[in-house]
Amino acid sequence: MKCLTYSIEYGAMAILVFIVMMFVKKMRKTGFAVMGATLSVLLFGELILKHIVCRPRPFVVNSAIDIIIKAPSGFSFPSSHTATCFAMATAIYLFHKRLGIIAYIYASLVAFSRMYLYVHYPSDVFGGVILGICCGIGATALVKLICKKTEDQRESEAEQKEQ
Repeated sequence: MKCLTYSIEYGAMAILVFIVMMFVKKMRKTGFAVMGATLSVLLFGELILKHIVCRPRPFVVNSAIDIIIKAPSGFSFPSSHTATCFAMATAIYLFHKRLGIIAYIYASLVAFSRMYLYVHYPSDVFGGVILGICCGIGATALVKLICKKTEDQRESEAEQKEQ
C-alpha cells in the first residue's frame, strides 16, 4: 500500500507518463491531455477545493490511530493522489481504451491505499475520483479541440498554397 501511495507523490508519475508519451508519436495527444488533467487537479483540487472545504485528515481527528507512513500535511478533501490518478486514467482511456482500463485499475488501487493508510476518508477519495474524471474529460476535450483547430488551419494554409 505504501508503494502505491508513494508512486504518485509530487506528480512524478504524471511527469514520467508525459515524458514517455512524448517519445511515442501516436501517444503525444494523450501525453498533453495527461499533463493538462494533472495540472487541472493541482489547480482545482489542491489550490482551490482543499482550502474551501478545510477538512482535517482522519489521523488528525482520531489521533489514537498511528499511521504507517509519513503524515501528509494539508487538508483532506479531495484526495489529490486519487484525483491525479483518475485524471490521468481518464485522459488515457479517452484516447486508448485498453491502456486506460489498466490505468483505471492502478488509480483504483491508489484510491484504496489512501483510505487503508488512514490519510483520507472514503468521501475524500470519492471526491477525488469525481474531480479526476472531470479534469481528465476537460483536458482531453481541450487537447482534441486544439488539435482539430491546428489541423483545420494547416489544411486551410495548404489549400491557399495550391491556389
